Amino acid sequence: MKHNLNDPDSYESVDYTQLDSLFINPGVKKMADELLEISNDHDQYNKIIRAEKHKFSGFSLIHTFRVKNGTGGIETYTWQFNFNSTLENIYNIEKSGYH
Repeated sequence: MKHNLNDPDSYESVDYTQLDSLFINPGVKKMADELLEISNDHDQYNKIIRAEKHKFSGFSLIHTFRVKNGTGGIETYTWQFNFNSTLENIYNIEKSGYH
């Protein structure tokens, strides 16, 4: 996180969830969503999602924190971290807007 925040020294943890199992890789979901947007092929979309739906792809943790933005104001963010099945690597971070 230190590489992604404007002022990492101002970081303050607010909340985080317990680890949760992921059964569809967010990268595959994003690819399927883009395919649907381009082709409007709902059958192909459903086929991709069904094929991936039951494959264990790792773990997810949602973290809410406060940090100073570029102008010094404090904002609250919620990020979802997706880990591989061994918890050794974060392979995706979904950053939601501030609250």
